[in-house]
Amino acid sequence: MVSRALHELNESSNDLSISTVEGSDGSQISRHAAEVVRAAQLELDALIRRRSEIMKRIGAVKQTLVGLTSIFDCSAQMINLTGSVFAEGSGPHLTGLTNACRMALLQAGTPLRPHQVRDRLRFQGLSLENHRDPVATVTTVLRRLGQYGEARPVIQADGKRAWEWIASEEHQAPKQS
Repeated sequence: MVSRALHELNESSNDLSISTVEGSDGSQISRHAAEVVRAAQLELDALIRRRSEIMKRIGAVKQTLVGLTSIFDCSAQMINLTGSVFAEGSGPHLTGLTNACRMALLQAGTPLRPHQVRDRLRFQGLSLENHRDPVATVTTVLRRLGQYGEARPVIQADGKRAWEWIASEEHQAPKQS
């Protein structure tokens, strides 16, 4: 869609008369440039929606696998639940931490506070020694998982925030426990 608009922009730039529209900041831009920007924004919005849907589905499948491994007493080595859904080269350390936080929430089955996630990560042998404030680091990862649509914050009875894994679309409403 964007490439088509770019092609039309190149074709029309050969014309001597280029019609312009006023941009939001008062500047003059060509109609074709405005169309290209609009098309790119629409495509970005659609891709972000698809990414969110895919991440939710991945979470649901991972949660199913965790349940199946516990029901059938499968070895954790048989099923790789920590595979990254991010592009290679996006930071293996951070991706490893993100996946570890995913697994902690997924396996917990109940909302966890950031310090509880940190404790689970330490118990699993993940070193957080290089982080100045491990709880802040975990909180940042949990917020990012929330932005991805994989986790959501839950305000607990004492007013403190915990995070829970979102297994499917039906869990989108705000929740208090």
